[in-house]
Amino acid sequence: MSSKLSEIIDLLQQQRELYSRLLELATAKRELLVNADVKGIDEIVHQEQAILWQAGRLEDARFRRQMELSEELGLNVAELNFSQLKVLGGSDEEERLTGLQTGLVTILTELAETNRLNTELATQFLSYINLSMQAIAGPQPAAAYSPEGKNRQRQSQPALLDQKA
Repeated sequence: MSSKLSEIIDLLQQQRELYSRLLELATAKRELLVNADVKGIDEIVHQEQAILWQAGRLEDARFRRQMELSEELGLNVAELNFSQLKVLGGSDEEERLTGLQTGLVTILTELAETNRLNTELATQFLSYINLSMQAIAGPQPAAAYSPEGKNRQRQSQPALLDQKA
């Protein structure tokens, strides 16, 4: 097995670990969204950003090694997929690569679903905040024009709270 193939496998393992950590954070964020814990959500978002930065660097490194290996073998880089890596790695690495492939697919599928649910929760939370703010502050007066074309203020409904109080 070539050293580049070994490096690719190691990078894939590191990527799987990072994506697994992202899944843990996304699951924790769902609970924070349900509980409207803005500070907790902010902390998780910062952690996610750091992990995504690391994942991007790992992906760049993996792709560079994949390009180098494909050039050595005279293959198109797109042809160097998991199936081809298993053939190149032989029986020694086939089981490890199969586990990595299965793990990555499972984690990324769960992460996509968790992020979809979190997006829905965040949207609902923001809608609730917006409605609450409108109920408290009341509608803003809108500018309108009279039939003669002169600017006039529309009558607005009273706010839930008296702003003078």
